[in-house]
Amino acid sequence: MIAREKVLSAVRECIAKFNPPNGAFILAIDSRRITQSDGWWHVPIYPKPTPDRSYPFINAIADIECELQDKRNLKIDILPTIKE
Repeated sequence: MIAREKVLSAVRECIAKFNPPNGAFILAIDSRRITQSDGWWHVPIYPKPTPDRSYPFINAIADIECELQDKRNLKIDILPTIKE
């Protein structure tokens, strides 16, 4: 089983790689809400500030999840979240 710190490190690396290049928002991890069940880690990620359009945010989430699951073979689910 992968350790929490390794999960955080892998997700942070991917966030740095897939943050939008135009700087419209920055992706951040809600580390207080990370959970684990059935061998999978569930990591909430939210944009700062909340973008006007959700497409770039959802696209970045999909790229991060693909990198983690398909290329790194990690059982990490990315949960798109909007912070109030």
